[in-house]
Amino acid sequence: MYCTPPHRQHRVTGFLDRLGHNPPASLLLEGGSADERSALAGYWVARLNCEDSHPPCMQCTTCKQIEDGVFRDMIVLDGAEGAIAVDTVREVRAKLGDPPTGSGMRVVVLADAQELTQESANALLKAMEEPAPGNTFVLLTPNRQRLLPTLVSRSFVLSLSLTMSRSEDQEAAEWVSGLLCFAGTGRGWFERTSRKGAVDKPLAERVIGAMRYRLLGLLREEQTASDLFGRELSFAVLHRIDLYCIHALDCLAAKTNPALVLDWLAVRLWRALRQG
Repeated sequence: MYCTPPHRQHRVTGFLDRLGHNPPASLLLEGGSADERSALAGYWVARLNCEDSHPPCMQCTTCKQIEDGVFRDMIVLDGAEGAIAVDTVREVRAKLGDPPTGSGMRVVVLADAQELTQESANALLKAMEEPAPGNTFVLLTPNRQRLLPTLVSRSFVLSLSLTMSRSEDQEAAEWVSGLLCFAGTGRGWFERTSRKGAVDKPLAERVIGAMRYRLLGLLREEQTASDLFGRELSFAVLHRIDLYCIHALDCLAAKTNPALVLDWLAVRLWRALRQG
């Protein structure tokens, strides 16, 4: 698990450093990209287990084991590989009665935690309600609204920034302009994505992140829906568009073809404007 924190998430990294002195029983990281959430989860595991005087050092054996995904006191359940089954959660619960193997804490990481089934979420909730000493959980999800509310209420929530680089990443911004043009006219999009090698996963994530940042600007009243989409839209429609963006990020995390993901999002935007 890559555990060098993303530079643009320095605010969240600072919170993790301060929380490391008194870690919560459960931490929830929402927003950002799947890679950013995973990196911050790895950073959190290292922060709780590195024996350096200023953890995490990113150089010791423990930190390198975490980065390589072989650290014995890190348990990862990855929803990107499919629904997280109740039997899997029960197997983890059985391990939590034993103390961690090292001098730090055992961390259970649930990546794409929105893939917990209702039964497995309830089983996880029981473990969180009666945490054994030396154990902590970290839940990763694009949006807390996709989790069981009781899981959220028992977690310390940190939201990753959607802020782009200072220029908002000119390449991603140009693609967003293409998305918005297609949403309004129904033309000029598929020529972009049909070109071989035109879009890869990192670019698709940046495009979707830039789109969500534009939506955040509407909530902050920095601009109006008419400015962005050429027409007024209700909050319900804007929220639906944001959920489309979150689902698109989930698809990218699941290794769906990036061009197909952006095509799907473009069509959903086009429909949303006509239904709104």
